[in-house]
Amino acid sequence: MKKILFPFLLSIALVSCEQEADIELPDTAPKLTVSCFISPEQDSVTAFITWSRPVFSTNGDDRPIDDLEVSITDESSEAFFQYDFNIGQYVLSLAEYPLALGVEYTLRVKAPTGEEVEARTVIPAELPSIESATLDSSSYSNSFGEEINEFTYKTTLLNNSADFQYYRLIYYNEDVWFPGKEYASIEGQSYSDDGSLVNDRLYIEENITYYGYNGAVSNKRLAVVHCSEAYYRYHKTLQNQTFGNPFAEPTIVYSNVEGGLGAFGAYRMVEVAY
Repeated sequence: MKKILFPFLLSIALVSCEQEADIELPDTAPKLTVSCFISPEQDSVTAFITWSRPVFSTNGDDRPIDDLEVSITDESSEAFFQYDFNIGQYVLSLAEYPLALGVEYTLRVKAPTGEEVEARTVIPAELPSIESATLDSSSYSNSFGEEINEFTYKTTLLNNSADFQYYRLIYYNEDVWFPGKEYASIEGQSYSDDGSLVNDRLYIEENITYYGYNGAVSNKRLAVVHCSEAYYRYHKTLQNQTFGNPFAEPTIVYSNVEGGLGAFGAYRMVEVAY
């Protein structure tokens, strides 16, 4: 009887210790969130801007985002973005405001309610210098009769600056689904910097495998991006996120926006067709 009574009394004691906790959560205000990357090789600059959702809030900020003042300056001249309702972003034509290489630019965003954010970036002076870019491919059938296609990108970049350099390599497939309609899908990415230099060269190798998909080599493309540190760190941390896995380690996405969230960076890009 004692063996049965003791667990019973213990369960009563544990239940009696339960009580409702009234914890006051901190009240945080939404922040302006900016995503903007500039390049002199593009026709225009776009800035995607939203209000953040605070950590302990279930709803986002319902304030409009088409009434913001968005500007870019190199401290000697300034230009203002216009909101494009078709794409939901702020746009600046580079025909009206050409970008200069090696110059630091400041992006500023002001809301009618008083919030202000700003961020800075420097446009790389040099285009990526590619010494070689090859693509090896092979295909075979596994034990289930499924076709396997393997592609190995081998790229060597030359160090073309005394400054520390950052690179992002984007591997994508360009296909035509309908006459006159091209579709590009990113199949892989890799990141490298001057910390991997060997004899003033960077060697990057990327393997991509397809199961039951016959990607033709003629459709393969490579984009080599020489970028600012902010561009590099933002995209690298964004790629490290594991979407849909509740047990994955959290990744803090890089931000260089003062007073808010997001990233403002710069890049120059060279593409390779195989």
